[in-house]
Amino acid sequence: MSPSSPIATNRASLVGASSDFSHLLASNDPPLESDILFIHAIISDAQVTLNQLQAAPVLASPLRDELAKRIRQHRAIISAVRRVPPELIFEILISTVTSPDEDMARLVLNDYKPPNSSHLGQVCRLWRQCALACPALWSSIVVPFTLPPGRGHCALHKIETQLLRSADAPLDIHWQNIQYFGWKRYTQRNAENEVDTRVLDLLIPHCNRWRILHLHTLPLSQTPIALDWLQPVDGKLGRLEEVKVGHGLQVPDVFSKAPNLRVAILPSFHFATTPDAINIPWRQIQHYRGSYDPERQLDILASAPNLRDCALGFDSSYRNFNPYAYPSVMLPHLRRLTLETPTFLRNITAPLLEDLCTIFTTECSIPHLLHFFKLSSCGIKNLILFECTICVELIAALHCLPNLIHLVLECGVGDKRALAVLFKALVLSPVPSESDIAPHSHLLRIPISYPERPPRGALPRYGEVPLQGAALSHYAFGASPYL
Repeated sequence: MSPSSPIATNRASLVGASSDFSHLLASNDPPLESDILFIHAIISDAQVTLNQLQAAPVLASPLRDELAKRIRQHRAIISAVRRVPPELIFEILISTVTSPDEDMARLVLNDYKPPNSSHLGQVCRLWRQCALACPALWSSIVVPFTLPPGRGHCALHKIETQLLRSADAPLDIHWQNIQYFGWKRYTQRNAENEVDTRVLDLLIPHCNRWRILHLHTLPLSQTPIALDWLQPVDGKLGRLEEVKVGHGLQVPDVFSKAPNLRVAILPSFHFATTPDAINIPWRQIQHYRGSYDPERQLDILASAPNLRDCALGFDSSYRNFNPYAYPSVMLPHLRRLTLETPTFLRNITAPLLEDLCTIFTTECSIPHLLHFFKLSSCGIKNLILFECTICVELIAALHCLPNLIHLVLECGVGDKRALAVLFKALVLSPVPSESDIAPHSHLLRIPISYPERPPRGALPRYGEVPLQGAALSHYAFGASPYL
């Protein structure tokens, strides 16, 4: 190729122009606004040259590769990611710290881990500066219960760095994998002292900043673990809003004096050890999840009149529970309720309830569902019934919900004739009648596990009926995500 050819001239021009932006090619820094048009011109000229080389001999292949690489590099310089305004970067960083999905994950998932947003500071120098100036980005701290051999200093340094960079922001502490190590180590050191004291020395002085405290245990841990090392935080949790306690943990009385505690997430199955060992200021609690014997659950509900969201599980003693032997508990502010069986609804009155989910909806429990709907006079909008038995009583209960918007029925067993009646009531005619169910429903899903499918046309496909969208399909539902 002649040195004076247009291609060679354009190549030399591109290489020379690139040298003017070598500092940008070697970093992720954003360009000046005055340079952007010039960089666009460089890319345009290089693209023209590259197009000319597409029909060139094989000998031009190295030049094509070089031009393509230069074009990619210059396009990266003017990438929108590099030129995001600082105020928008702060919004992005904050949105990664808290979001509705993350809030739900904290309430639902036993193995929830906070997102690691610090890597966003590696985009470029500007993003790093914004990340360092955003204390909330460093406020979620995952604490290992034991430090890995030979690498403990790394974990300690990370915790110390986050404490410094989070300034005075509220802290979300996630204590991971609290466990009992067995007789070999227990003979040398008590289980309650297994936590590394160096970690405590870092975190305990900042306990007045704790906003969330999650104490995670290994799944199905059977050995009770005393957390006496939490005793120094007693009376110092003035900013604590949420506590989540794993299975089998014996927590000292440190939460009863937390004035701002609103969320209590206890194990979703019965404690293997002392269930009453955790003292919670129930009157101020607004969100509760836990599993106890029915009498204890009733005591908790009676002590928590400000509940908004609630998920109730029960231990094996529930089989002998007689709901008629206990009075009803009024929950005037409850909006969302999940529980294992509708039988317990006989003891609850919730006039403002909007969302209801039951896990095992047997035929003998459906009369309690009907009683609850009539007694509470509530306008339930979302209803989920897992393991639901189709029967005449269920149809009568659904007729009590004129404001229903979302209905999900996981049908296990039931009367086929009742199922046919249910299908007929779900298909709305142009003229509404008293036999219609959920006339305002926007979404209706009925997973069917009957041996025989309903006749073709028994339910319309979604969108075929203008007043109601009903979708008949098969679903594989697991356990309720709220328990």
